[in-house]
Amino acid sequence: MHIHAGIEDKNLRVDLMGQLAYFIPHMLALSTSSPFWEGHNTGLKAFRPIIAGDLPHSGLPESFESWSDWEEMLGILSETNMIKDPSKIWWDLRPSANHPTLEMRICDVCTRIEDSMAMVALYQSLIAYLIDLRGRNERRREYRPTLLRENRWRAQRYGIEAEMGDFGKRTLVSFVDLTDEIVALVQPYADDLGCAAELAHIRTIARDGTSADHQLRVFNEALSQGASEREAQIAVVDWLTDISVKGCGTRPDAG
Repeated sequence: MHIHAGIEDKNLRVDLMGQLAYFIPHMLALSTSSPFWEGHNTGLKAFRPIIAGDLPHSGLPESFESWSDWEEMLGILSETNMIKDPSKIWWDLRPSANHPTLEMRICDVCTRIEDSMAMVALYQSLIAYLIDLRGRNERRREYRPTLLRENRWRAQRYGIEAEMGDFGKRTLVSFVDLTDEIVALVQPYADDLGCAAELAHIRTIARDGTSADHQLRVFNEALSQGASEREAQIAVVDWLTDISVKGCGTRPDAG
């Protein structure tokens, strides 16, 4: 699921990209919906990032000093015939190749529309928060990619059940607690943007589960009731179809 935020100032676009990178694992954990691959339970909450994970132009974004710094990198890639089209930069977060936007690309596709809207509300509220900091001559600290990759992996593996590194406090924190902190941080900006109700749903996802959690519950419940693995897979597809068509549906653990 790609989320575009319109940002006319090119230098601001790349400046925000570096600061937003910290939140990439959190966005992934809240949107996980790919626990299966070719019918198999992968043991991950999000297998999708694995598919292109080893390509040199995928994964976490780099940091840039300015828009010209970004264009210089694109120019080198183009002149060496490595990447001619900037849309082939498949980072988790990037300046769009076709629009004046900063494009969040880490998210799995949410099964429920209210979950999707919550992710959009969180993303635009984070951007509003960072722009406000900039207006006060402040900014979020940028952390080493090695540290961010650790949290990204935990998001892929465990989703909302993860403990993630709080690098400022230098400790592991439950994802639910981290989510509460982030929502509280950006709440005033969501109020201003008119998306407070959508943002509040982030807390529901962090406690009740993502699509990946519900898919796995359906799958395991079917197996426990005597279904074959194939029948359990079909039960997951039926649940996905039902929830996608109906929109807001009964959660499989709600009876």
